[in-house]
Amino acid sequence: MMLRRAFRTHQHLLRTHAPLLRTHAPRRTYQFGSMEYAAAFATPSPPVDVSAIRAEAIKALSALDAQLWHDDPVQTVVKGVKVGGGEEISTEDAFGKVNGKQLLAEDGAIFDVIEHMHEAGKQAALLGAPSAELTRAVRAAEAAMLSQHAGTLVANQAADFGKQDGVTEIEESLEANAVEREFNDALLRDEVAGLVVVDRSPALVGCVSNFSNFLDLCRKTLRNLEVGVPVVVLSRSNTTQHMYRWFLLLDELLEQHGVEPGMLSYVSASIEQQRRIMHACPSSPLYLTGSRPVAQAIKDILPNTFSSTGGPNTFVAAELTPQVATAIRDSATIENSGQCTALRHVVLPQTLGAADFEARVLGEADVALVGSSLDSLKVGGYAGLFREWGESHPAADGDGGGYVSHSGALPANYRINASSEGFPAEMEENWRRVFVDVSSPVEVSCGGFSAAYLDTLCEWLTAMQPITLAVNALPDERVQGYPTARALWENSSQVVVSVGTTEAPAGSCQARPQVRMDF
Repeated sequence: MMLRRAFRTHQHLLRTHAPLLRTHAPRRTYQFGSMEYAAAFATPSPPVDVSAIRAEAIKALSALDAQLWHDDPVQTVVKGVKVGGGEEISTEDAFGKVNGKQLLAEDGAIFDVIEHMHEAGKQAALLGAPSAELTRAVRAAEAAMLSQHAGTLVANQAADFGKQDGVTEIEESLEANAVEREFNDALLRDEVAGLVVVDRSPALVGCVSNFSNFLDLCRKTLRNLEVGVPVVVLSRSNTTQHMYRWFLLLDELLEQHGVEPGMLSYVSASIEQQRRIMHACPSSPLYLTGSRPVAQAIKDILPNTFSSTGGPNTFVAAELTPQVATAIRDSATIENSGQCTALRHVVLPQTLGAADFEARVLGEADVALVGSSLDSLKVGGYAGLFREWGESHPAADGDGGGYVSHSGALPANYRINASSEGFPAEMEENWRRVFVDVSSPVEVSCGGFSAAYLDTLCEWLTAMQPITLAVNALPDERVQGYPTARALWENSSQVVVSVGTTEAPAGSCQARPQVRMDF
């Protein structure tokens, strides 16, 4: 199957672009749409041995010593030196289970971090554009990390976050990195030519659980380092172990390739301590994937905050074909609803009853129940529901919100929205829980949606701002240039829009192989 990863590279870059720039032209116009920009997407994808990565990940996860994360706790690291001595707390995985220890930085260490950031920023600004040796060294460390240690990265993330398919994320990283390096090469050329100025204030990286190897390690950290921007990685309140482990590995590899230790730091700190760092370094950019309230709170402190925030990811289809039903099911259950692009809201032209929805979309025989991430890795799974976690799934019947629980054994809740009520005003994401809303027009129209209904949907999308929107039209819309998808895109300005047909549907579960559509 052809992959649309190059296009998704651009989509995510609009949300998490690095590094911070100052230009004479509006920032959003830099590079975008230029011949050089378009040429970067033609960069050949590197060969990726998925089978080898999977085998290495299975081996590493099977041999993982759970005690290590207790004996070697998460702690602050500055200039390659671990700074312990603070309060010891327990770390938790994605399901609230204790899986290790963490030493929070003492106040003196926070002061040292702030001082280091000031000095590192001054030094980076003084040096300006990095030497070719620095860029090559960072990329050599990157190559070693994603080739020799890919299985370890996948295994750590599976143990900490419960990710079932970290292999595809590594594959996507390798393919996207080739494109993004081209962007950075163009940026450095433009800086030397005097067309742009790169602000080299140290970048703060706030990690996200589910795409930490793609977004945090590669896009937020490596891409900044290779253009001479120092990076400070911030700890999380949960699932922080696997990010800390890739930090240690990257720090070691950078040292082996001659990169100054002060270029990369890690801060193990409370939220209040992190806010102190932000207040003390107001010119620093911060890269965040999280909720809108958190992003707003941070942006009030750091104006140069780049955030990708969540919303009810929406899947639109002109007809509920068997292929569409499969795409809905996979999109809703991917990583036990543990991916930021997981489906939350379905829009169909026909009204479904509860029994019909379960039979055609959430059939028990069609959804895998798994015991662990290792089980999924062994069979190449990605959309299973964890049995143990499912035992705590909240019953929805009678909760007043209109949701009902699956009539069988699946830990899933859904709500069939009354056509006359339009779209729900609120939808809780219910992270790591399968919740699906189904909406349809007042007037049933098998085969499409009226212009008035699409206008209402656009208003809802603009207000809710889902991360992804998937639009699947009837096959004959292809020759018309997909007017439904175009109308939704042009009138809602969603960043990530995937387009397919009811025969070859696009899902809202990004970072999965999908059929390429030609426009």
